[in-house]
Amino acid sequence: MSKDQGQEPAVSIICPVYRAENYLARCIEGILSQTFNSFELLLVDDGSTDRSGEICDEYASRDRRIKVIHQSNAGVSAARQRGLDVSRGVYTIHVDPDDWVEPKMLEELYAAAVKEDADMVICDYYLDQEGSYKYQVQNPSGLETEAVLHDLYNYRLKGSCWNKLVRRSCYQRYGVKFPPDLSFCEDLYMNTELLKNPLKIRYLPLAFYHYVKESGLESITNVYNGKVSDYDLKLIKKFSKLLEGTSVYEIGMARIFGMVVPKAFQANIYSSAEFKRRFYPYRRHGLYRRKGAPTHWMYYFACCGFYRSSYFLYKIWQFVKKRIFFCRYH
Repeated sequence: MSKDQGQEPAVSIICPVYRAENYLARCIEGILSQTFNSFELLLVDDGSTDRSGEICDEYASRDRRIKVIHQSNAGVSAARQRGLDVSRGVYTIHVDPDDWVEPKMLEELYAAAVKEDADMVICDYYLDQEGSYKYQVQNPSGLETEAVLHDLYNYRLKGSCWNKLVRRSCYQRYGVKFPPDLSFCEDLYMNTELLKNPLKIRYLPLAFYHYVKESGLESITNVYNGKVSDYDLKLIKKFSKLLEGTSVYEIGMARIFGMVVPKAFQANIYSSAEFKRRFYPYRRHGLYRRKGAPTHWMYYFACCGFYRSSYFLYKIWQFVKKRIFFCRYH
């Protein structure tokens, strides 16, 4: 507990919470076990229908560094932004309730930020999956904002907010906010917005954050589940506008295309005319650096108005691949 509760904490930790009762305690305990003491933990209960809100309140009653915000369900972006709006720390970092952190995370990240007077400190992380964890090296190609942007869209750097300590004043100075209508890729969107500005960035080659990736977790960050709706079109439109005029437009749109269009394609609920209406303006992004891949040509022609025939060819292609695999290994 800080000596002066009115004093500005060094770090604000923002945790959006939604139906996380099964793993929320592990997340909070990891934060309270930090070797670094000058922090506040902002738990934003986004209208949870389980005991998550009660768990938040229980911990807040025991530790004055914890502040709980209860709100009607508005989605992960709104929850993250609400945390930012009430935060007081010099720096901010996000955690998700189904993940957990090592005890020295804040100490190491804050020391690196202060030593280098950095606006953003990026670190490595662990991928926890199926009972084991694997160290994930970030290894940026450069620390200029343009290089980091390229690395985000080249899959060289994780687009999440939880392995990045960010100076809080940067959000205010550059007018950067989480997009309220995104519940998937909102962290990549926010980091892109930040990196379009002249930030001083540093990289710390250490891992502290355990990103838990398991099927069945009902995390607030897993709201987008691939079901086709207007969300897919909204996502690709927003990133097209966000990346317009930047040096990462082509590679960025290729990545977003790869997230959105294949899921929409495989859903098999569109008419050819409807698929073209949605995705025709973005057709070429599916072929960026992938002109030899049969499936990407199928996505391209589907965007051009031949969805039904392209989907038929796709199913044949999938069948042939399975037969080849079966014959090769049996």
